[in-house]
Amino acid sequence: MTPQRIKFISGSYKVSAGLHNNKIIFEAYSEMAGKMFQATIGQDDLKPADVSIFGTIETVFMMIEECIIERRKIELSDAG
Repeated sequence: MTPQRIKFISGSYKVSAGLHNNKIIFEAYSEMAGKMFQATIGQDDLKPADVSIFGTIETVFMMIEECIIERRKIELSDAG
């Protein structure tokens, strides 16, 4: 299966996110802040409350795609 990839802007960050092997891999870079980060989120990283709302990591990825299509604001956080 070919990984799915999406790109979007969050604040000053250019973000690329990919869904592969039941994980979302985020890569973000801000030229203005001079910072880059990477994060991987898998099914096991979802809290019980997240699972009750979204179900699976694939659904989380689909919700991100939907937010991009609907031009909703996406905020990134490394908190919990």
